[in-house]
Amino acid sequence: MLEELKKQPLRLAPGAEEAASEQALLLLPRLRLAHEQRTQVAKRIQQMLREMSAAEPTEKADKREHSDVKILLSLPGVGRVVPATVLAEASGPLRERDYQACGAMGA
Repeated sequence: MLEELKKQPLRLAPGAEEAASEQALLLLPRLRLAHEQRTQVAKRIQQMLREMSAAEPTEKADKREHSDVKILLSLPGVGRVVPATVLAEASGPLRERDYQACGAMGA
């Protein structure tokens, strides 16, 4: 590797280095915005999961059943993305307590 680093660098066309630098500078604001939006969405998902976890069961829900959100959040290492994805993609089968459909979705 050291030998490769000592070799003559590739020659660039005139202006290529400056163009690449300008392109990188143009992308920085977009990257900052995307990072900020991703951070805001992550905070919102976390807040919604907390609210759903703390919510009391509705009259329609069986009071003996555990909260799906609490169960998902109790799984070690799942973070916020897995529970949010499961709740979004399997909302129908979870609501209907169709555990076979839930299992089929995870297969």
